[in-house]
Amino acid sequence: MEDQSSPYFLAHGIVTHNCYQEQIMKMAQDLAGYSLGQADLLRRAMGKKKVSEMQKHREIFIKAPPKMA
Repeated sequence: MEDQSSPYFLAHGIVTHNCYQEQIMKMAQDLAGYSLGQADLLRRAMGKKKVSEMQKHREIFIKAPPKMA
């Protein structure tokens, strides 16, 4: 079930709607504590579909302490 109160429409920990690149950056900052520069690197990797770069960010994202209560 979607959590409509979340700006990201999370369902079972998965973003369930299309996002603009700026929203991806904001999620990285809010959920994983990325700096603006780090979030931009993630955005670029996703935009260019660089799988190896996205995998690096996946590891960082998963290891980050949870930011949402």
